Formats: sequence, structure tokens, C-alpha cells
Amino acid sequence: LLKLQAPPLSSSPSAMADTRVPVTILTGFLGSGKTTLLNHILRSPDHGLRFAIIENEFGEVGVDEKLISAAAAGKSEGAPDVTRIKEEVIEVMNGCICCTVRGDLVEALKRLHGKVKLFDAVLIETTGMADPAPVAQTFFVDDDISGKYRLDGIITVVDAAHVEQHLDEEKPEGAENESIEQIAFADRIILNKCDLVGKSSATKTASDEHCRDVVGSTNGECVEAADASVVEEALGKLEGRIRSINPQAPIIRAQFSQVDPQKLINLSAFEVDRVLEMDPEFLSMDPGAHVHDDTVSSVSWSFPGMELNVSKLSGWIRSLMLDLGTELFRYKGVLAVKGCSEKYIFQGVHMLFTGGFSSKILGWNGNTPEAGIWQPSEPRECRFVLIGKNIKQKHSERLRSGFLACAAEENLRFKVGDAAEAKGACGWRPATV
Repeated sequence: LLKLQAPPLSSSPSAMADTRVPVTILTGFLGSGKTTLLNHILRSPDHGLRFAIIENEFGEVGVDEKLISAAAAGKSEGAPDVTRIKEEVIEVMNGCICCTVRGDLVEALKRLHGKVKLFDAVLIETTGMADPAPVAQTFFVDDDISGKYRLDGIITVVDAAHVEQHLDEEKPEGAENESIEQIAFADRIILNKCDLVGKSSATKTASDEHCRDVVGSTNGECVEAADASVVEEALGKLEGRIRSINPQAPIIRAQFSQVDPQKLINLSAFEVDRVLEMDPEFLSMDPGAHVHDDTVSSVSWSFPGMELNVSKLSGWIRSLMLDLGTELFRYKGVLAVKGCSEKYIFQGVHMLFTGGFSSKILGWNGNTPEAGIWQPSEPRECRFVLIGKNIKQKHSERLRSGFLACAAEENLRFKVGDAAEAKGACGWRPATV
């Protein structure tokens, strides 16, 4: 494997002398932009570092691992023309890494060490429902782990457009507010989606895609952002609230999780003394004492062989947002579209939804690497996850049948190349299938 050469990132003298593998924890509530940040780091041509990645999914079917693997395979614009580094990606599935599958994290770290002891860092992306404290505790109370790894820092991604409703949310007795815990334990805070502050909710599906036999459309309207001074005032108040929870961590404003990796990795930012000052029981607490809000649940499915009709999907998502918008926290999927070789990615947070083919969604500007295309040896499938209030308890079967109804017809109404009319944001227009 060829390693890209770059100047070393800034590190403290103690970190330079420490031969243990540095670990960075990426956390943040559902839909804040953690996977987008991870993909941005992987595609960056500037750092030349090699990572192992541990990915924690809340549901039984993984989606983020597909997106991370695809991003790692992509080539950034301006990147050196050399062989891309192959990152190690490990999934920890169907549970929260801070409690129910914490033992899986420990085993994954022990198993990985032989491979990654010469890597530059391990990046752990937690599920959006994770309390980072028990995850961080792992690197201090397990002698084997603490001898092999050091916790470099906790990066919390905050959704500027939605975080306040989660900070204000009333939790059942004994359950922690994960959004507050994620901010409190952060060494760096990325205030993400600043461009959405002051905008109304919108639904958007990709248009102008690089696939002849799929007509993209734009649905919904996006209201203009509020006056710049109003936005700045809102962001200032939000930053003040964040600092009331964690006055120590620097706050970095961002859009689309675009942050210089050198501000996030190999900083030796985690200070156990600061954490003990905030939480004296940090090193002695029982991980099993962490209680999730059990009204938050997920449904996830994988349908091998299923191929999708994008227009049906858009209509279904719009109806879900009208009916369940306040209850839907996060939804995402990797899908096969009938007649198209490129993978289709959809993701949403509350009332905001976007969908498109991999080259556009993952920022490859039309240059799609193999990981973004269904390979002849790769079974085509549709997999998706929805997370929210009582989603599994009340809406599981309805969501499953609704998604299945988005399947493409076996025999398409038009053939590729046929002249037709397509309905888009500006009404019906002549088009070619």
C-alpha cells in the first residue's frame, strides 16, 4: 500500500513520544453530519494519513458502512495521482456502542491492533444515540486497551438547525439526554448546517443526474434564508447555549461538515482531569447504568433484488414528513434504481430530505468510482433505516409496506430513448427517457 506523504499534523511533545495508536471519537445526535464529516476526512488530499474506522449502527441493517466504503474508494479533486490507501472498516451493529455492544467495541479494538499499530489513527463513529462517556471510559479502565491505544479527542457534530429541540426534549425518568452529554464531553464542537438556520424545511431529490433512463425532479420549495443579521443572532444564541454546557471546547462553524482535518485529528485534546472535574465518577461508573430513551427506536430492512422507482420514493417520503415529521429523527438508505448502474442514496433529518445518485451526493462531480456503482458480482438491493419516536412500536409494518410500494414496475411504461413528457419543478416538459 502506498502512503501519501504530507507534513505531520500538529501534536504535543507527549503525543509524539507516545507510541500507542491515537483514537478519535466522532459523535453527535442523529443526522448531525457525522458520516459526512468522516467521508470528508477520508477524501481529503491534504493529510496523507491512514485510518482504521469503527462504525456503529443503531439498527440491524447497516447503511453508513456502504457510504464510508464508497467515499474511501473515491478520489478527491486535486488529490495526488497515486494509489488510494485502503482503510479498515469494522461495523459494530444493532445496538449502541456506549452500552449494549460496548464489549464488541473492545473486541474489535483488540482484534484490529495487529493491523493498525502502524496506522495514523482509529476513527470511531458512534450512533447518534450514544453517550460518549462510556466509550471514552473504555480507553482508561481496560488495561489491555489503554496499553495499546490513547484517546486523542472527542469531536461532536451539532446540527444547528435542529439541536435545540433535542436539548429541550423531556426524557423519561432516569434516561439521559444524549444531545447534552455529547456536547458536554466534546473536545471540539462542529456547529454544522449553519446554512440551514433560518430556512424552512424542504424536500429535494436530485435533478440532472448522469443516468439517461431516470428523470430526476425537484420537489418542495426552499424558502430563502433569513436576513444575515438574524441568522448571526440565532447562531450567537445557540453558541451561547452550547458554551453553557461546555465552556472549554472550541466551536467550529461549518456547512456540509467541511472542516480542515488538521483541526480535528492528532491534537492530544482529551484531558481526563477536565472530565473528572465535570464528572467525578467518570472512571468508576457502570456502563450498564446508562439508560436510553426507549421510545426512540428504529426499523431497518434490506431487500435483495429490489429496484426502486425514484418518483414513488419521493412521494412516499413527502407523505411521511407530513404525517410523522416531528417523530422522524433520521432516515437513510442505499438503493438500486431500475435501469441505472449508479447507486442511489437518500437521507433525511426531520423535515429535510435529499436524494441522488452517488456521484452527486458524495461529491465526486460525476466521476464515480467502482464503489459507487453496482458491480456485476454485487447483488443489487435496497436497504434503508428509519429512526424516531415509537417508529418500531407503532409504525413498523406500515413503513415496510410503504417502502415496498416504491418498487419499480417489472415492465417499464416507456423504453429507453422514447420521447415523453416529464413533470419537474417548472411543470410538464418534453423529455427523453
